Amino acid sequence: MSRLVKFHLKHLEHNYNIVRSLSKQSKILAYVKQDAYGHGVTTVASALKQADGFGVTDFTTAKTIRSLYTDKVILHAAINPTIQDIKAAITHDISIVIYNQSIVDLILKHRLKVKMWLKVDTGFNRLGITPDAIEETLEKLLPFANGDIVLMTQYMSPFGNSKLYDKQVKCWQSIISQINQPYSYANSAVIMQNSEDLGHWVRPGMMLFAHPHYQMPDCGLLPVMEVSSPIVHIKKIAKGESIGYEQYYQFQEETTIAIIGTGYGDGYPFDPGPDAAVYYEGQRLPILGKMTMDFMVVKLGNTKAKIGDHVELWGMNYSAAQLAQSSNTIIYDLFTKFNTARFKKEIIYDQS
Repeated sequence: MSRLVKFHLKHLEHNYNIVRSLSKQSKILAYVKQDAYGHGVTTVASALKQADGFGVTDFTTAKTIRSLYTDKVILHAAINPTIQDIKAAITHDISIVIYNQSIVDLILKHRLKVKMWLKVDTGFNRLGITPDAIEETLEKLLPFANGDIVLMTQYMSPFGNSKLYDKQVKCWQSIISQINQPYSYANSAVIMQNSEDLGHWVRPGMMLFAHPHYQMPDCGLLPVMEVSSPIVHIKKIAKGESIGYEQYYQFQEETTIAIIGTGYGDGYPFDPGPDAAVYYEGQRLPILGKMTMDFMVVKLGNTKAKIGDHVELWGMNYSAAQLAQSSNTIIYDLFTKFNTARFKKEIIYDQS
């Protein structure tokens, strides 16, 4: 009785087309970091032939994509790149992100001709050149740029502190109005706001694979990943009995339950929350209590499910975003922690 994860490539194409429809004037840099958010970078990159480029955070992934495409932009957001890293990027025609003075100094010292994007810190306060240093930094780097230098920034979520977000927007707009360089600022959250000007490059990540967050607008995105797991045991539990190591759930009435062969060892949230569920033939089956390493417990109700039948953990009926909300996390955390090693993988090409 194998666990199963299906990847619907028609849904990936559908989501890409939504990105395209929302950003008609921009090139698309598809972010596929962390193994394409758990979807498999080779599968995803091979399917996204229309993308203008790909964003990655490790050199192995960059070289994998370069082996697939000789003409795509590949942006490597390397952390503290060494001189060897930069030379390798030059050899494989890979662009790098410049986000601090030490990287600038490395390029100047070795007089390297590099494809580069310059990251500006507009208030996210993580990585990036400060706004007051942009002009001087550009002046130093332009003689060593292999092509245009793309200015980029990272916005915080528009659904958080609106004052800080608006302050970032104002800072960024001031920068791009004064500096004549191509620029990129729009990630999934910004793209889904359907702004008129999304810059020369947009950088969609999670929206290629699923709806990222319940607070974001519904623009018709479809889930690419569908996860199911088998029922391994069915039994009746008497009123007053409990389940779990610490009696996580106590039964108020006699209940038929099913044991599902997936747990937190597979990356499923340990405490999925009171609203979490799985689905069997379109019927919602509530999850009871917390996970164990290899199993979860669900209430069967009046379904005719039997041992060996599969239930959907997330996918078409119950989205990963819903599970993330119920378990008080984010979909990015869910996907990147999800361990598919024990799952049989199936690529679906023709299902829409």
